[in-house]
Amino acid sequence: MGTEKGGTPPELGGKLHHSQNDVEAQPRHASLLTEALRREARRERGAVKRLMRWSGASEGAVKAWLRGDSQPRADHLIALMAHSDQILDAVLAAAGRASTLPVAELIVVRRLVGEAADRLDALVIGL
Repeated sequence: MGTEKGGTPPELGGKLHHSQNDVEAQPRHASLLTEALRREARRERGAVKRLMRWSGASEGAVKAWLRGDSQPRADHLIALMAHSDQILDAVLAAAGRASTLPVAELIVVRRLVGEAADRLDALVIGL
């Protein structure tokens, strides 16, 4: 598909039209993520540095996320989700998906109950 010298190239594709639901959901998604980042930051001192380590983002970027001025890029968001259940849940909620926390909590509780049963067995055998 060439053009003559001085001509304009043909337009490829067209505009992508978003549904009104998508446009209205964007601010809600952003606020869910901002709130999750803020909850994560309140956990302990050094939150900005921790979020920087987790995501690989700059200090200025992390502070902008916490202020709600901007949102993490996809690569930063994926890294944050790998470290924070708060952030993972916010992303899942924004996507309209179920939380993974109940399953994760059940796995931990099952392990703890197993350890408690092993200790009880050791006590009973020792009697």
